Amino acid sequence: MIELDGGPPPERGEPGLPSSRHTALNAWLLAHRYLMEEVFPVRRFPPGASIRRGGPGTGGPRALIVLSGEVAVTQVLLGSVDPYKSLYAGDVWVHPAGPGPAPEEGLFPVHLVAETACQLRVLAPERLAAFPELEELLGGYGEFQQKKHLFFEALRQTEPFRCIRARQLVDLLDRAEVRTYPRGERLCPGREGAEEGVYLVLRGELAELRRGRDSQERPAGRLVERPLWPGHLFGDLGRAPPDGSEREWVEVRSERAAVAFLAHPKAWRARREPEASGPLPELVLFRGDFSAAVHEWGVEPLRLLVDRVAEGIRTEYGDAILIVDVMPGLEVRMPRCPSPVDAQGRWVTHHRVHVPHGMAAAEGLSALARDAREWDYLFVRIAPSLWEGLTGPGGGGHGSAPVREGKLVWKLVQLDAGSDEVRLPPGFEPASTLFTVLLGPHPRRVCRADPVGTVRLRLEPRRLMHWERFEGLSSQERDSVLRWGRAITGRLVGVALGGGGAWGLAGLAVLQGMVERKIPIDLVSGTSFGALVAAFYCGRGPEGLELLLQQVPRLAWVVRASLISSEAIAWYVERMTGGIHLEELEVPCFPVATDISNAQVHIARWGSLGAGVRASGALAGVFSPAFAEGRRLVDGGFIANVPAAILKTWGASLIVAVNGVAKPSARQGAKPLFPTRVGWFLHGLNPIERAIDVMRSMILVFHTSGQQSAQMADVIFNSPFVNYSPWDYAHSQEILEQARTAARPVLETIQKKWDELRLTRRQREAVPAHPFQETPDADPNSAAG
Repeated sequence: MIELDGGPPPERGEPGLPSSRHTALNAWLLAHRYLMEEVFPVRRFPPGASIRRGGPGTGGPRALIVLSGEVAVTQVLLGSVDPYKSLYAGDVWVHPAGPGPAPEEGLFPVHLVAETACQLRVLAPERLAAFPELEELLGGYGEFQQKKHLFFEALRQTEPFRCIRARQLVDLLDRAEVRTYPRGERLCPGREGAEEGVYLVLRGELAELRRGRDSQERPAGRLVERPLWPGHLFGDLGRAPPDGSEREWVEVRSERAAVAFLAHPKAWRARREPEASGPLPELVLFRGDFSAAVHEWGVEPLRLLVDRVAEGIRTEYGDAILIVDVMPGLEVRMPRCPSPVDAQGRWVTHHRVHVPHGMAAAEGLSALARDAREWDYLFVRIAPSLWEGLTGPGGGGHGSAPVREGKLVWKLVQLDAGSDEVRLPPGFEPASTLFTVLLGPHPRRVCRADPVGTVRLRLEPRRLMHWERFEGLSSQERDSVLRWGRAITGRLVGVALGGGGAWGLAGLAVLQGMVERKIPIDLVSGTSFGALVAAFYCGRGPEGLELLLQQVPRLAWVVRASLISSEAIAWYVERMTGGIHLEELEVPCFPVATDISNAQVHIARWGSLGAGVRASGALAGVFSPAFAEGRRLVDGGFIANVPAAILKTWGASLIVAVNGVAKPSARQGAKPLFPTRVGWFLHGLNPIERAIDVMRSMILVFHTSGQQSAQMADVIFNSPFVNYSPWDYAHSQEILEQARTAARPVLETIQKKWDELRLTRRQREAVPAHPFQETPDADPNSAAG
């Protein structure tokens, strides 16, 4: 459980509005502040609560604004780029079916759960009729939810957005403004004085008018009109039309029209604080209670942990890191920061400041960061007595990386020994906190999942006293420290493995290739057979992949036993992985299943690893379903065969997806023996042909599900298997060799993207990523990045 010490207490009255990213909605809320309690009353929810408008049994909210805490949203929409996401302070969410008092979700099933104790402003839909302007505004955001995947796919093909990673593009889409216009309104995108960006038509009809050119390349008098319908893009797309014409304006032709506007990335950066002398360093505050360890061993584990992770990051990735110790003192003493040039050759560079209280500590750290522009990160250790009164920046972005908008970037790294309750200091939200759990020598059992983005470290506390240098650690300890460092500095690598029986060996080939190239694997999600591969890797490391390869011929017997009960899958996984639980895995594993009761994605985050894999691979109608917390779970391939979105939510900066289910090859239909009505009737009764139809339809469903759910990834590997069936475990070696051959160009792409990610922070911000390359239909083995 996470409790927030920060935020306004109930006796203060109504909590203030957070700094929302949506300008139009902010303007309405500020203009009608006196109506806030009537239209958006405040609701409080404890951790794990299902968010409803009223009490139990009532419908879900039609719109909400997050004031504090974290809300997990699962919404299954056709082609959704973010079926699973987290909302933090300042986020606005509108139901895809619209904000009005409509019946239950219907075609848009949505499930909202309070991940932490949270305060929300929940829309009272019955009050919307009195505010048509607000209803239209929120309705536009609901339509944008439905069409966000169209925006995502189209933007990845445009020049201004080609160099943006999938994770960054989705974050940008969350900032899109929804605007409405009446008939006859003229927009002039791309013209002098207009905002630079791109528009997506959500509702209504518009017309783009261009002035053609004559034979001498001079503007001609006639106007060329191009109709714009829902789903069309227009604006500053960075490319000229093929006829060389110039846009004059865009005009609304229907009664009303709604568009989504996304500012050009360069324009978005320009609104940030001027950085003539370089970007400001990120402030990373470390916090944890190790008083028992100090009393027992006479040493502070937090101090040694921070020293080693700083040295590991500097050694492996070259970032300039200054460790700042904030100590109590009678007055403020802030010596000038040393220069990274002066710190060359040192293990770790330390800097000490003294302040009388927490408020002075916050002010001093801000001033220190503005004075230390040559450093990439300031790792801050604060004396326990100074945390009281130290207020963080408030707000923030998604995960553990708050978005900088003319401000410093603050992060909080909260270390924990595995307790069920964590209290955050005032001013800090889960959005700006990286939770870290130290795994002990004994099995860890929890009653609820760890917070989103939690990093788990398997480090022996007693060995902390014997650490001298990063190079002196064991290989396992170095891997743990570097994984923590990648989470702190935004370098996590996630792999999403699709299902498909023996075709899922494509995921095994990709993981082995990444291990051979020493590309880190920090997060793994999987569906069906992909969940099985993920379990062996996360549970037993690279050796687990070799073990699984040896076990593949025996999987046919496990499949046969599962026809009686899918419990055989859980028993097999637990036996092979030592009965480990999901909350004990240092490399997080996310088996994905389908909650058939409410048509939602179910992600196993705690409990038995075998039970999670069982639920993910319980093919409906073939294997018995799994049951968890009152849910009926079947194969996750029906809804998310390549679960890449969960990796983005968990903090992965580079996402690799493996779709093991190939598109069914063309097959010429059989003909009846006698081309008569009776012959065609008997031909339709052929049970063999019917069975083939069912199988091909199932493969097509899983292939399409994989393609849609993998679009969040930066690199996509599509299965090359067309000559083997998904149950052909007897030819596992041939399938694996074919996968390894086909995966070579994909692994080269992954290597290039990892080399970009391991650059220093300043180099990464200065050099854009490689342009996105669409996967051609003719070559299913090419990479998309």
